[in-house]
Amino acid sequence: MRGILIVSILIAFASMEVHARRYELATGELQEKAQALADLAVKEGMQGALQFCAFKDGKCIVDVWAGTMTTNAGAAKIDGDTLFPIFSTEKPLLATALHRSAERGKLEYDKPVCKYWPEFRGGGKENLTVRELMGYRSGLPDCKPGTGWNDFATMSIGMACLSGMRRASLR
Repeated sequence: MRGILIVSILIAFASMEVHARRYELATGELQEKAQALADLAVKEGMQGALQFCAFKDGKCIVDVWAGTMTTNAGAAKIDGDTLFPIFSTEKPLLATALHRSAERGKLEYDKPVCKYWPEFRGGGKENLTVRELMGYRSGLPDCKPGTGWNDFATMSIGMACLSGMRRASLR
């Protein structure tokens, strides 16, 4: 929850830059305030490490980072090029894309997923609808046994894993 708060505050700083005349903030001041907030979040233990970057009209207006790679003593500090694993950040983007597709008549919530992704068929998933999948009611608990996170280095492996899943019976 704290992470959401920090990101929300950083987004608020970025939106202030968009309205810089109203708030009389220069990009330099915005950068300083955002960096101070990032540093504070790490110092107070709300985040172990974080990065945030915002663009306006193709120009970087904020680029901040703070923290270390682990909590171990002597851990490497992160910088603007440090890569982070991210989880679940695609959900709002995917939901927006699906809703926009539905608005445009390119997708129907109550149609089977395999209408749009034929390789998804099999394992009892033939009638699984887009609505059920997006509502986390698909009965697809996990990937096949033996599949570890290292196997998800490429999207195609993840897609193959999902295609091969069997739908659990819902009681």
